Amino acid sequence: MRFHVEMIARDNFDPMSAVPVQKMVFDQMDKLVKSGKVEEHGIYSDERGGFLILNAESPEELFEMISPLGDAMMVRSHPYVSMRTLKSFFDAYEERMKK
Repeated sequence: MRFHVEMIARDNFDPMSAVPVQKMVFDQMDKLVKSGKVEEHGIYSDERGGFLILNAESPEELFEMISPLGDAMMVRSHPYVSMRTLKSFFDAYEERMKK
């Protein structure tokens, strides 16, 4: 499954603790990118956060991949469905509504 994963920095650490937290986040992100599971990634220019587009076999695998970031980042993930799938859904729905 493809997931869009958004991560925004938590405000649960003081500025003097930022450097070790930043290092941990960067190291975890680097590990994810090098895993071969990440299709796209980047950081936001207007907020302390970023995103990943990644492939995971299951929600459990996704959890294993991103859970190390949970204490430092608020994490939201959304599974992707292709536009072709959406079109097929709309077509089938239209057919059902005709009956």
